[in-house]
Amino acid sequence: MINKKAQVQFVALMFGIIVFVMAIALAPSLMDVSTDATTSMDCSNSSINEFTKGSCLLVDSSPFYFIGGLLAIVGLLIGAKIILEK
Repeated sequence: MINKKAQVQFVALMFGIIVFVMAIALAPSLMDVSTDATTSMDCSNSSINEFTKGSCLLVDSSPFYFIGGLLAIVGLLIGAKIILEK
């Protein structure tokens, strides 16, 4: 008979690897989009209003949080695999 617990662990590991590859593949394009957005919003200008400064901060930090979130999901999937092995 097939061990269903082992199958679930293997599928979790495969999903973790897929999400990791997606995170690494999307990182350069997200950085390009972020750079283009900050350039078009003129974020280097010191006389912009507070709302634009907040938008610049959000756009600058969004790739970090998106890639970090994907890597956290990978960690959870692989961590669940390790925990469930016991």
